[in-house]
Amino acid sequence: MVGKKWIFEEHWTSDDGTKGAIIQNAEVLSFNEETVEAGTFMAYTIKYKGKITNFRGYSADTEDIQLYSPKLKTFIKLTQIQNDYLYVEELIEYSEQ
Repeated sequence: MVGKKWIFEEHWTSDDGTKGAIIQNAEVLSFNEETVEAGTFMAYTIKYKGKITNFRGYSADTEDIQLYSPKLKTFIKLTQIQNDYLYVEELIEYSEQ
């Protein structure tokens, strides 16, 4: 899985009717133990790099880094950059049932 590459493409419509798309080159960079507030998990580091656009003329370069845990089947940390915008989301609590 490390080294795998693909193109991620998503077309969407927001609540106000704006249509857009995001197209990114994706690559699995590593598989390591990663620690977030909720604990330590084995996770793939996946890098997405490309563009987001909409029909109103918005266009931004994007770079997303996901730490994806196969055990949890979701990301434990997400970092998104769009031009000067930075967004970070992290798992803060987890319990096994």
